[in-house]
Parts: sequence; structure tokens; C-alpha cells
Amino acid sequence: MSKFKKTTTLALSLLLMLNAVACSNTNNDKQEITTSTEKVKVDPDNNIFSADLDDYKGSGETLSMYTVGGAPDDHDKVFEEVNKYLKEHLNVNINLTYFSWGEYGTNMNTKINGGEYYDMTWGPDLVGVTDFARNGLFYDVSQLLPAAPNLKALIPETVWGGVTLGDGNIFGIPTYKDSSATQYWVYDKAYLEKSGLGEKSVKDVKTLQDLDPIVKQMKEKNPDTNPMLMTSSGVQYLNYDYENIAGPVAVKFGSTDVLNLYAEQEIQDRFRILHKWYKDEIINQEFVEFGELDNSQLHIWSSQGYPGVETQWEREHQSPIVTVPRLGPMYTTTTIQGSYWVINAASKYPVDAIKVLERINVDPYLRNLLAYGIEGEHYDFVDKENNIIIKTDEGKYGPAIYQQGQFMNLYTVAPQVTETNAKDYPELKIGDPIMELANLGQWQDVHEINKTADVSKLLGFMFDPSNVETEVSALNNVTSKYFEPLHTGEGDPEEILPKMLQEMDQIGIDKVIEEAQKQIDEFLAKK
Repeated sequence: MSKFKKTTTLALSLLLMLNAVACSNTNNDKQEITTSTEKVKVDPDNNIFSADLDDYKGSGETLSMYTVGGAPDDHDKVFEEVNKYLKEHLNVNINLTYFSWGEYGTNMNTKINGGEYYDMTWGPDLVGVTDFARNGLFYDVSQLLPAAPNLKALIPETVWGGVTLGDGNIFGIPTYKDSSATQYWVYDKAYLEKSGLGEKSVKDVKTLQDLDPIVKQMKEKNPDTNPMLMTSSGVQYLNYDYENIAGPVAVKFGSTDVLNLYAEQEIQDRFRILHKWYKDEIINQEFVEFGELDNSQLHIWSSQGYPGVETQWEREHQSPIVTVPRLGPMYTTTTIQGSYWVINAASKYPVDAIKVLERINVDPYLRNLLAYGIEGEHYDFVDKENNIIIKTDEGKYGPAIYQQGQFMNLYTVAPQVTETNAKDYPELKIGDPIMELANLGQWQDVHEINKTADVSKLLGFMFDPSNVETEVSALNNVTSKYFEPLHTGEGDPEEILPKMLQEMDQIGIDKVIEEAQKQIDEFLAKK
């Protein structure tokens, strides 16, 4: 297809979509948006994340809702209870449909492009979400928030900023959780001690340069091991201090200047260190695929987390660990847009939709019903006063909790004694809760960390690649070609980087950088 025909087709498609939305927005059946008279009962500054909300007289309709993944076991049983509760308190129901990870983006793109009706859908894995948001295919949530004052008050202004366009249009409803990101070095405690090191030895380690003498000593003391066992993806979140714009085009966190990531001196130095480690067999010589990697075999690794997650990591690792924050906490568009919902601009029931999302987030009973299922069947309380629960053996319900709503009012799940850890708890039997590991206040701690997070100057910015699609696609191909040898240390950066940079120059990376800088400057001018 010629470039002219392709452009014309895309323009016509977009025109038809916008016309469909415009026609629907003039539909007389559309709900009138009114300002709620309900008092604001949540107060995150004082750790009040839940509230007993007033009842709302909704339309009596069933709203269509879409998300990604597989429907969990007992989904229908749990949603029968969810809809009973919603019917009682909001006079609405929801029908949640799952598309698989491989199908969701394409199926929802087809649905949205074709003007098919839906009310709400999960935003992060939509294909073309940037264009949909910019062209008004999602409801401007700022118009709906007067009807949901407790939802507005629950989510911090910074987090709303991550789903706000330069013109002030709020196109999504974020799920408030570990919405800022912190990167950690994680060490196997026994391996650390076996290497003649302790927690004090690693407490100030942030960069690869800081880590260099640590892994050298580990290798010297344990010559038959690889201190850093890697997959072909290399060190997780290695360059997280740069915000990705398009392929290798990025911005250093805290800056607004667009650059080529692989041309930066500090990035090249990281690759040089990794290559040195690979040659010294600090890094494994044959890479393990992600699904085959046994967490219990790791000695040192990088991971993204939050206060209290070390309990989960230790459980997965099956032995004690030491964790050291190395970067963050930091708010970026990416960290906030990891989970959010959008409301169709053509929905007939936008007020019902925002009231459902408010209830899911703020109502503690509904939030935990969606997260953990039915009490007595999927979970039991072991300390009702402090909302500590354990999962039952029979209860197989396990949805993707991070997709649903906020985390700050979730019940605390106590770890249980298993055959693996039973030797550590001789006084308990298999299945008993380990109350000392029940992390009360974990999510309030996450909220406190969020409040201290550094905020990107580009918060809310989303790059529109339409003017440089060919160049971006070609740059992604070049990056993919050299990614594994650079990020695992297997390849020599002195040989790879000159070739890589030359290929990027020939493709026209300067054009992409110029386009990105232009868009960023325009975005900042509107703020």
C-alpha cells in the first residue's frame, strides 16, 4: 500500500471513529452528570483509604467491562456475589470479560476501531492507546469526578497526573498501589556471608561500579559459582534511570532533553562492566530462559519492589535475603500507567461506570471480595480485628489483584507453613498462619514511600510516533539485534556499539530525537 493510501485509510478510520463517538455523545439516553452531595470520607494523609459509601440509584443496567488475562477459577461464583452487592448499593451490575494476553490488545483495538459498544476496559495493554486518548475516544474523567468525590480524593494528584493529557483531559482511572517505582539489589544472605560479606558491606551499593568489588569477592570465595545468574534479558531494570520514549530514544530521569540511550557514556560504561564480569565468569556463560530460572538458585539480582515485599521475595527464594534500594522511589508516566481503567466516551452510563470504580476502590468489603473471593470458601480470617487472613486449601480463586483497584485497603495475607518451610516452625503444623510474618501496615508504608517519590518532569507525556513510524520500527529492530549481547555482557561493547550507533544514524535516529523533543516542548508549554 502506498504511503498516501495508508495515510488516507488511517485518517478515514479515525474520522469514522470520532463521528461514531460524536453521534453517541449526543444520544438523549446518555446519563446526565451531576455533582454528588456525599461527603469526602477518605483521607489518605491520615491513612483513611476506605469508607462506607452512600447508596446510589443507578440505571439498573449491566455494564460491560473488559480486561486481560485468564478468568480465575470460581470467577462466576465470586461475581455472583459482586453483582448482588452492586445491585443492592448501586442498582447496577457488571459483566467482566477476559481476553488472553495474546488477544487482548488486538481484540479491544478492533472493538474500539469498529465502534463496538463497551463501558469500561483495562488500559495498559490496549494497542493504540495514545491515539485513542488524544482523539477523545475515552471519557474525560475530569467531567465525571464530581460524581465520585471519594475516588477523586483517594488518588493523589501526582498519580492523576500520570493519566492526564497536556490539555488537562484525564483519560483514565489509575489503580493506586506501588505507583512509584523503587529498584533493589537482592542478595542471598547465606551466599553473602559465605563470601565474607555482610549487610554492612552492601548497604551503600547502588551502581554497577559500586557492585564491582562485591561480585569479585563473591567469585573469589566461590570460584565454582556464577554470582550473577542471568536470563538473556540481562540485569532487570538496568537503565531504569532513563525514561523510554521510542526504542533507543530516551530522556534521563529529571531532565527533558531527548537523547540516544546507547550513545550515553554512563550507559556504555555499564555494558563494559557487564562484559568484564562475563569474561571473569561472574555472569553465567549459558543463559537460562525466564521460565526455567529457579529463584532459589539466585545469589544476587535486581528487582522492583516496595516496603514489605521482601517477605514475598524470601518466600519465593526459599531462604533469607538482604535487600538494598538502589534507585527511587520515582514517579513516571510508565509507573502510573502500569494499571488503569478507561471509560468509553460513547458509554451510555458513564456515571454508573465511575460510581462502580469508586465503589471498587473505596468500599473495603467489595475491594477484598474482588481480590480474595468469598470468606469461608476462598479465605478465612485469623485476626478479624486487624483484617489478617489466610487462603483456604479449597479456595482456588486468584485474580490479577493489581488490575482491579487500590491496594491500601487490602486485607493482610499471612504466610502459611508449607512442607518447604515447616522445619523453621516446629511448633506449627502445615497450613498454619505464620503470624510473625503477617506484614500489617505494609500498604500504608507504600503510601508513605509514594509521598516521598521524585516526580518525572514528563509525567503524563505520551509520544506520538505517527510522523516517524518507519524510523522507530527500524530502530527497534537494531536494538533487538544487539540487546542480548550488550545486556548480558556476552558481547564486547567496543565492537558492538560503533556498529550499532552507525546503523541508528543511517536509519535516522536524529529525526526521531528531533520529533520527540518537539512534542515534549509542546507538552511542557501546555502544563
